[in-house]
Amino acid sequence: MTFVKNKLQLNKFLLLVVLLVSVFLHFYKSPELFVFTADEEHQLTIAQTIVDNFHLEWVGVSSADTGFYLGPLWMYFGAFGLWIGGGNLWWVSLAASAIGVATGLLIYFIGKTLFNKQVALISFLLYSTLPLIVYYDRKFWNPTLNSITSL
Repeated sequence: MTFVKNKLQLNKFLLLVVLLVSVFLHFYKSPELFVFTADEEHQLTIAQTIVDNFHLEWVGVSSADTGFYLGPLWMYFGAFGLWIGGGNLWWVSLAASAIGVATGLLIYFIGKTLFNKQVALISFLLYSTLPLIVYYDRKFWNPTLNSITSL
């Protein structure tokens, strides 16, 4: 019985450690390392117009000038972040990082449900520490939610 209790405490401790590592990597210098390209600029410019003088955006933005239009929900989410931060992109970068940490946690819970705690913990650790994943989790653009919604 003591072994099971110790193993359960070890699993909780390791989960907490991986969660803290994930939070550190995603939020460390988040405003300075925020990935901001032309796609994010276009979307957040429209979001800022929603903040400045509220109007309903029905169609959304074109994806890479292909004529494929994305829904307006992401622009409203960006407008909410800009409204909270008073137009500062710092809040938007925090939202992108928080979505990345939440995706890692979801990977853990799905892995624990489908496989076991070891697989879940290793998957969470890999998702939280791989450099490209951490890099792209700092981007605030429409595909940010692809990982979490596909899970």
